[in-house]
Amino acid sequence: MTMKNKYAKRAHPRKLFGYFKSSRALKKLRQFNLNEVVIVNGWASYGHWSYVKSFFTGYKVIVVRESPQIFLGPDRNQSLLDLLKGFASFDYLIFVSEKVCHQWRQYQELVSKPYSVLPNCCEEEEVLICASQRKDTLRLKLGFNPDDFIIICPGYVEHLKGQDLLLDVVPELKKEIPNLKVVFIGNPTTKWGSELIKIMSNDLYRRDVTYLPAKPEILSFLRAADLLAFPSRAEAMPRTILEAMVMKTPTVASDVGGIPELIFDGTTGLLFQSEDREGLLNSILRLHADNDLRKRISEAASERYWSNYSRRHQFMKMKKVLKEIKVSSSIDFND
Repeated sequence: MTMKNKYAKRAHPRKLFGYFKSSRALKKLRQFNLNEVVIVNGWASYGHWSYVKSFFTGYKVIVVRESPQIFLGPDRNQSLLDLLKGFASFDYLIFVSEKVCHQWRQYQELVSKPYSVLPNCCEEEEVLICASQRKDTLRLKLGFNPDDFIIICPGYVEHLKGQDLLLDVVPELKKEIPNLKVVFIGNPTTKWGSELIKIMSNDLYRRDVTYLPAKPEILSFLRAADLLAFPSRAEAMPRTILEAMVMKTPTVASDVGGIPELIFDGTTGLLFQSEDREGLLNSILRLHADNDLRKRISEAASERYWSNYSRRHQFMKMKKVLKEIKVSSSIDFND
């Protein structure tokens, strides 16, 4: 959306939202004829959008960064019906995954909506800086022993992320990997998550499992790790896996959402079926036992990222998406 006025300079979303909540700003907003194209970046921004949407009369676009399954879990307070109504109120949809796009368009509310697919990329500058650091140096800095086999599992601690599946196989992993260290990083979002964190600290896991709240150094942990475990029950196009691909950290992940677009089983990582405890266990053990396989899939994953999901590729695809929006909206705006 183009707003050539002093209010557009308040670019940070939270500051912008806070500003728009003031009566003075709302009075000013009513003076503008906001009939251009507005793009809402994901359902997480929908609450902000709903507060000011009555002032916009133009063409409305939303980036769909979630899969339908995310809102079917036991700890969801947002119903799938609410989402469908929200997404259907937009004129155009941008999906971050082909597979997730297909899932959403099975619903009658969205099947006739014009759409495009624009996959995620990662913050490449920040990731590449971290990737250039020596793994052994980072491990020592983060408090690990040089010979530890480190599995990292980042993300909000909640049922849909599946941390319980990984925690459940730790005792069996320990039998085969004496130097095992499993690190969970992320904040709990529900009571379920808080209870799981308590379980991580009991005697069964205390020596082998570390829980850390979300940390700015998450990329350093990802670089230092031997393996990324991603046992999620629902995903669209996870940036964590994209970051691991750039850093050449091998990934074991569930086959949900758009993950199989990134991870080709046995080529750019290992996949297991969602909820398959044995599949998760065997995939980790397979990578632990085969250092050459870890190297091969890490190289292949990095190549796949730069060949398909880099920021350069995203910008090229974005130009096409903007042209399609321009045609669909019949509004003249600059790319």
